[in-house]
Amino acid sequence: MNSYIQTYGQYETVVDGNIIDNAKWNMVYDGDILDLEAQKNDESLYVQLTNEEIMKLFQIPASHHTISDRLEQDLHQSINVQP
Repeated sequence: MNSYIQTYGQYETVVDGNIIDNAKWNMVYDGDILDLEAQKNDESLYVQLTNEEIMKLFQIPASHHTISDRLEQDLHQSINVQP
């Protein structure tokens, strides 16, 4: 089965008329290779990943703590909210 996926996008954050953050990206996956081009502010990135490399990324845990532990820890921390 052949697969082809493409996604692209961009965003821009403006505060008081000033651009404080921006990024754009283009990803193409042909079923074997993922090509990723990205630019965030003044930094550019190009990455090419095989299926094996993509699967290795999925094996990396997002956190070594359970979701219950992380939520419990968050409940005991004050949140600093500023305008």
